[in-house]
Amino acid sequence: MDANARAVPNIAVRTLLDRAAQRMDGKFANQPEVTVALRNTMGAAYRDLGVYPEAQQQLERTLELGRRTLGADDPRTLTAASVLGQVALQQHRYAEAQALDGQVLEARRRLLGPENPDTLRSMNQLGFAYQQVRKYEQAEALYSQALEIQQRVLGTYVSGTNCHPCVESLKN
Repeated sequence: MDANARAVPNIAVRTLLDRAAQRMDGKFANQPEVTVALRNTMGAAYRDLGVYPEAQQQLERTLELGRRTLGADDPRTLTAASVLGQVALQQHRYAEAQALDGQVLEARRRLLGPENPDTLRSMNQLGFAYQQVRKYEQAEALYSQALEIQQRVLGTYVSGTNCHPCVESLKN
């Protein structure tokens, strides 16, 4: 498939996302859970398309609403913070990414335990944020710990938790 053929669906998806985002305001005012779920999905979709300013806007609104109505420790609120951390990292806003990722990791360890797949994903994400700013010791510590837990508890591979490439990347 050539680049032009691939760009057309992205334009259609982007158009649909833009329209949905414009129509969201006030649509589910009495249903914060629905609003959080929809904005989380739209923010992740914008992120996947590489449209980071719109992703950031949706996710910041989601995070604020989630904290206010569902609580800071709600899994949907934590998801918004985690994806917002990914967006910050993509935009080279490393301090913000590290802060968000650190908060999410701390909450997931406390709420889900250190061996939960979501906790391991958060460890990888924070490790990657550290790696981007050459904080290799902190990155390696997180990657190694996540890898040990993954292999001991979950086996060799669980989506998003595979730490072996992370550890190997630090050796290069």
